[in-house]
Amino acid sequence: MSTSSWELSPDLVSGLAEGIGFAQWLGDRVPVASYARISRSRPGAVGRQHLNNAAEAERLGWAVVCLYTDDGVSAADPEVPRPAFERMVRDLLPGRTREGIPIGGVIAVEEERLARTAADYTCLLRALSAMQSGCLYLVDTAELVDIPMTLQSLEKGVKPRGQVEVERMGQRRRRSIRDRAGEGRQSGGQRRFGWLGPDASECRPTNTILDAFESLYLREAVERALAGATWMSIADWLTAENVPTVRGGKWTIPTVQAMLTNPAICGYRVLDGVLVRNAATGEPVVGEWQPVASAEEWSTLVSRCDRWYSPDGDRRGYKDGRASRSRGSAPAPGRSGRAADSDSSRKYLLSGFLRCGYAGANAVCGTKMGGHPAHGTNRHASYRCSSSGCRKVGRRADMLDQYVEAIVRKRMDLTLERWQALDVKTKREVIASLIDEIVVRPIPKGRPRNAPFDPGLIEVIPKPTTTVGDSH
Repeated sequence: MSTSSWELSPDLVSGLAEGIGFAQWLGDRVPVASYARISRSRPGAVGRQHLNNAAEAERLGWAVVCLYTDDGVSAADPEVPRPAFERMVRDLLPGRTREGIPIGGVIAVEEERLARTAADYTCLLRALSAMQSGCLYLVDTAELVDIPMTLQSLEKGVKPRGQVEVERMGQRRRRSIRDRAGEGRQSGGQRRFGWLGPDASECRPTNTILDAFESLYLREAVERALAGATWMSIADWLTAENVPTVRGGKWTIPTVQAMLTNPAICGYRVLDGVLVRNAATGEPVVGEWQPVASAEEWSTLVSRCDRWYSPDGDRRGYKDGRASRSRGSAPAPGRSGRAADSDSSRKYLLSGFLRCGYAGANAVCGTKMGGHPAHGTNRHASYRCSSSGCRKVGRRADMLDQYVEAIVRKRMDLTLERWQALDVKTKREVIASLIDEIVVRPIPKGRPRNAPFDPGLIEVIPKPTTTVGDSH
């Protein structure tokens, strides 16, 4: 079981309880945060890291003022949240905790405890470099990190020590996946729409046996697409039929496209943009799971969609030469690579935070709103609802961004200059720490589309208030 927490150091709590003011308790020492993390929780492991950090801080003439702990939390996977690490970075931006306790640096036993990906390490160093004298110390190597030089190295592509080991493990894992794919076997993963999940009592792996209910709709969707139905109309049909997605979300054009162009529907598999083939014969490997379509049908569906690789790696038809928006036209970089690429190339600051506030007959839409570039009569980029059956709410991206940014800067007490110095990934992390979601209401009937931006139609819902020592 994983837990994350942040709390004032016991020494500081004792001093304040005795009536000693913070300035008197600190003296001329440098206030720093102690960070501890372990991937697999073990009794006392993170506590020993904090004890080592505190002892070394005292030797350096520093004072640990706050403890941030991620116990049983991996740092290798960019999709695994590290609440304490993220909270620490957010506190470093204004240089103090939510309670107003100053923080001038970070101390940890080793680099691998802090970050094992270049993205996380860069995020931490940028937060420290925003201070006049931010510092980072690694106990095991007795290393006072040169923050500007390390940032330059990361920007040139030099990888953190921990990331090198993570990549080695990833290579071994990918080799195993390739071997299983070459044998036509499944390698786990999330359940796909149309197939049953795993069942240990029946020794059934995931995605091998068709689901009697979902597979009927999957096959009907294939036939509709082959007959020329648009992706949008298929999404609307599934919505009208009250068929849930695997995750319980709403059907969208990308969801339908990904489902119907997945090679699994005909028993094939694609790895890194390449169709898995038999090494001896060159023929596509047919998997052990039950298909719902023929290879010819899958190829036809792929040829009309620019969101998947073609069977032979080329691109045909009127979209020839256009890179796929979701996967490009080259071998995929893997999940961590896609996450890093997404963060570095993201254009719309509030994607994922916005919810459609259109109130229908039964309920509020609530669908996530995505960013769209200027097109046609829309002279400005915008956020729009993409839910089938709605698509009734949109708003100019630049004006909505500015409104939310002003709220966040005021809450964090950040100057405009300090905010603009942050990259999009860091800005989104700050927003995520403060805001649960943002509801965008439709423009009232009779009001022109080019009317002045109305903040009254935007509801910013903050995250529930937490206190020091809360665990998540």
